[in-house]
Amino acid sequence: MLECFVPDPARFRDANRAVRVTPGSSSDRFRLDASIHFPDEQRVKTDVPVVRDGRLEVLPVTVRCIWPADWT
Repeated sequence: MLECFVPDPARFRDANRAVRVTPGSSSDRFRLDASIHFPDEQRVKTDVPVVRDGRLEVLPVTVRCIWPADWT
């Protein structure tokens, strides 16, 4: 499966680190993403903490940024 989106490099102004809080589907839910941008590798690593059954899990997500100039 291929998923595409336009990355927002402005998120990474603080030493290539970013934390983002997104409201959830109800007032008592939210999503917290902690990301690090590795520009030389064109990669973003994000950790997403999730509480399940009273336990905290951290889900790692890594994306590789490919720009149109890289498609050749």
